[in-house]
Amino acid sequence: MVRARAALDRAKETPPVSRAIAESIVTRFIDALAHGGEKALLGIIAQDAVLVADGGGKVPSILNPLYGSDRIMRFFRGLLRKNGNVFEVRPGTVNSGPGMLTFRDGQLVSVASVSIQDDRITAIYSVNNPGKIHTDQQSHTS
Repeated sequence: MVRARAALDRAKETPPVSRAIAESIVTRFIDALAHGGEKALLGIIAQDAVLVADGGGKVPSILNPLYGSDRIMRFFRGLLRKNGNVFEVRPGTVNSGPGMLTFRDGQLVSVASVSIQDDRITAIYSVNNPGKIHTDQQSHTS
């Protein structure tokens, strides 16, 4: 929990990157996920990054935050191995900042905000809990 708070504090202190740069980094991350580039993923995710997810006990999700680029990369690669290419991930605007929207069979299943510093993703905060995902596309997409 201490590291998660430190990541949040760091995100508050860091000036936001431009929308164009943020979208470029998120798009590179999505492309690296789709094409299986471990080196590319590790080049986009900061070494001390954190992944936090909220499944609300309603859908499978990680229970504790994941720390470190290698663990986060392995988590996403494992999801792809387990589920195949059933998800469509798109860049989007989440809470007025950079993010990713994940769809399965055309249905929004995850909304993630992304923190970026020095051209790297420093945090991913993913909401998978269907009760918390708003389906109003205008509030999430760019």
